[in-house]
Amino acid sequence: MIDSTYNSIFEIKLRILLLLEHSRQEFLSSDMIAALDFITVYGKEFNVSDINLHGDNRFKFSELPSRREKVFSALKELVKDNMVDIDLSNGFQFQINNIGYQFIETLESNYAIEYSQIADFVCEKYDAMDEAELYKFIQSKSVVPMK
Repeated sequence: MIDSTYNSIFEIKLRILLLLEHSRQEFLSSDMIAALDFITVYGKEFNVSDINLHGDNRFKFSELPSRREKVFSALKELVKDNMVDIDLSNGFQFQINNIGYQFIETLESNYAIEYSQIADFVCEKYDAMDEAELYKFIQSKSVVPMK
């Protein structure tokens, strides 16, 4: 079996750093990061982008539960790598730090640029939402009327 970087912990770590760079909140929970990342990757479904960065996929909403687990694993690695700080005063919450900022300044791929642009808009629009509200919003988009 060939190991893919698509939705790998490594890729998710990069997306988390880019997302946290654009967050308007000081700290975000792992579930909030997973939700915002999902909306960013599938921006077309949420009217925040003209494209879905990971393509059009009719099973995309089934990715969310495993994405939550992978985001938490990626965050643990980012804490160990000293690229994000953790706050425990209100559960586990995370924030990019100077080392994380220095690292993402080196990213120059088209994907990173597109992701950053969409993430900025997503964070502006959604990162102040209540986490439960945001997941209900995502779930509402997963229900497709029968034709």
